[in-house]
Amino acid sequence: LLTAVWIQVGTLDTRQAIADNTATAAKNPPSLWLVVKANGVLSMSFRDLPNSKRFEGEIARVGSSIDWSLLEKRLGSLKAKFPDLKTSVVQPEAQSSYGDVIRVMDKLKQFNFEGVGISPLG
Repeated sequence: LLTAVWIQVGTLDTRQAIADNTATAAKNPPSLWLVVKANGVLSMSFRDLPNSKRFEGEIARVGSSIDWSLLEKRLGSLKAKFPDLKTSVVQPEAQSSYGDVIRVMDKLKQFNFEGVGISPLG
């Protein structure tokens, strides 16, 4: 089943979400982390933002899926506030919906996040 789904997707442009240990002295770029939870909730947080700004929030599910219109509003607001924010990491939980994970990645690409990665540690 997984092979059939990947064949339908065609290609998926991702980057490695976790750096190796050789670059420990290098500064990480600011990034947006999105945890796709099994219950349909999407958790958002920043990492490595300048000036120690903090942002954490959740997008509750609507019906059987993530509130996509609220995600679009939040991503638009974040890009307006932080135009240099280009890196994002999607971290699905083990029982997350595959469709939700792919759609979150699509939304990030839609809002010009150039570095969309996926973390296998969810």
